[in-house]
Amino acid sequence: MRTDPHTQANETEPTLSAKNAIISVVLAAMFFLSLVAFYNVYDDWEKQKHEDINRVLAAAEECATQQQSRITSTEILLRAISASHFAQDVASPGFYNYLRTIDGIYPGYLRFNVVGTDGRELHRAQTGRASVDEHDKNTQRQKMVRNRDSFKNLITKKSFVVGEYLDHSYYPQLGQNAVLPLGMPVFDEGRHLTAVLTAILDMSSGNATFQSIFEKNGIETVFFDRKYKLLYRYPPREGAVYGTPAVDERLLAAMASKEGKSYFITIDPRGRESLYALVKLRQSDDEPYMFVLSISRRPYFMEFFTSQYLAQGLGTIVAILLSIWLASRAGRRFFSLGLETLAVRVNAIKSGDLSSRLGRVSGCREIKILGEGMNAMLDSLEESNEKLKKLSNTDALTGLCNRRHFYAQAGLELRRASRNGQPVAIAMADLDHFKSVNDTYGHDGGDAVLRSFSSILKEHARATDIVARLGGEEFILMMPGTDAEGALTAMEKIRRITFESSVPFDGKTISYTMSAGLYVINPRKSGEDAFAEILDNAVKKADMALYRSKESGRNRVSRVED
Repeated sequence: MRTDPHTQANETEPTLSAKNAIISVVLAAMFFLSLVAFYNVYDDWEKQKHEDINRVLAAAEECATQQQSRITSTEILLRAISASHFAQDVASPGFYNYLRTIDGIYPGYLRFNVVGTDGRELHRAQTGRASVDEHDKNTQRQKMVRNRDSFKNLITKKSFVVGEYLDHSYYPQLGQNAVLPLGMPVFDEGRHLTAVLTAILDMSSGNATFQSIFEKNGIETVFFDRKYKLLYRYPPREGAVYGTPAVDERLLAAMASKEGKSYFITIDPRGRESLYALVKLRQSDDEPYMFVLSISRRPYFMEFFTSQYLAQGLGTIVAILLSIWLASRAGRRFFSLGLETLAVRVNAIKSGDLSSRLGRVSGCREIKILGEGMNAMLDSLEESNEKLKKLSNTDALTGLCNRRHFYAQAGLELRRASRNGQPVAIAMADLDHFKSVNDTYGHDGGDAVLRSFSSILKEHARATDIVARLGGEEFILMMPGTDAEGALTAMEKIRRITFESSVPFDGKTISYTMSAGLYVINPRKSGEDAFAEILDNAVKKADMALYRSKESGRNRVSRVED
């Protein structure tokens, strides 16, 4: 009784039983239950995260709102000053005294000042004759004011602008206060710009709000100008220098990529992961003139898993890992290991490797059947592939290379000869009066002659030579490393042997001769297109030499030179 090998299970190999299937289902259920528990923890974490984010966003928005309100109030105040009757002559002592009165009324500002459209402080000229040193400082102040982006912007737009950090070295009377300059254009009766009215806003005047936010939530507040220079921060940090670029590359990239009110998490300059909320203050559609940044160092949601649900989280992780380990062991033993082996072989087949075979395939019965079937298919495929390859490269009648395979191999040999600096001989051979052979003995007789001549070529050609049938009674040889004398000797030998041979056919003897033409290539290093052109040219030259042999009476070998 015969047994089908595909239906006979190997009792020594494990197979997936119903019990194992049930265990797998139970493990999967445990895994999903663990996921539910983990989701509950994750949901609590998400809620805490949103609370922390909303808290830091609210802090940033509150600080930004207060700052925007102060700037708006300043704009209204400067507009009122510029519209007063004192402003009709901004260089007069009356207007100077008026500004000093404003200084006393509004303590939130360090100074009110007026400068000309050229950046010169109009009231410094009233202090009497200036020393050379004071004149140099005035010139430097004038140049500094004139070169400020906000001053240029005001002169161009002729409207209220918020400036950037003010350099204290030119205004020592300001001390080391964190200040923000604001500017308003002043016009004469003809609406011509005559001066620029400035208010130096004291950033620390908002400390009450910043302190309240910090004491309630531990949130720090930092203000930057349009050039990311530090304007102010609360609580103050020892060693912080206002006016310095206080943003590292990571924070700068995060701030530049955000729009409006937003938040992000990144590493702060001290190497700690922190939560940031950002509000950009703008004037209409202009670039932001101020960045308000609220910072929560290590917010609660970042400490969540180290403070709450720690035991539950660890238990969930252990359960998940155990479930995954058990399921993976069972799955690997019965499924994945065998499928991985099959997949490796499939990828190798896709890349063209048909030589290796599958060994012992582990897994369930169906996977083993697939492995055995793949081996059988590979054997059949490799055998068919070899046959097809041989058929595609070989002339079916003579067993020589065909035209396509000859040109492919000849191209490689020509490149090799170019690298080695060796000559290459090309010989074209043609059977004389072959049509009369076909007419006299029929095509079977002609085929016998072609096979006989092909045998002579294969027998007397070197292993390195390439011999091919181009079609009909026409043949070609490539002899690498052969000069003209060597090629002529080789082809004369083949011509003589052909002349002396005969082919028995149908009780008769067929004698035949051949003519040949030679051309020797001395290749040089060239590109791919040049090699193809050199080969085509050599074949044409060898064909010309063959024609010369035919014209000279046949049964001879001729050669052409460049």
